[in-house]
Amino acid sequence: MAVSAAHERIRACLVDVEFPASKDSLVDAAIRHDSPDIARALLAIASDTYANRAEVMASVTLADL
Repeated sequence: MAVSAAHERIRACLVDVEFPASKDSLVDAAIRHDSPDIARALLAIASDTYANRAEVMASVTLADL
């Protein structure tokens, strides 16, 4: 998957997330958007609180998608 397409899919899953957000809330958002591959990629990030989408994007390994 192209990097820009992967980033767009992640952004789409996180559109309703209020930041700062926990890893669990990010994973839950991906599950609500029926995106199991994004949920798996988010499960691989550090258990932390993320201030914004940019922090999430910087933490996700696109190879996991």
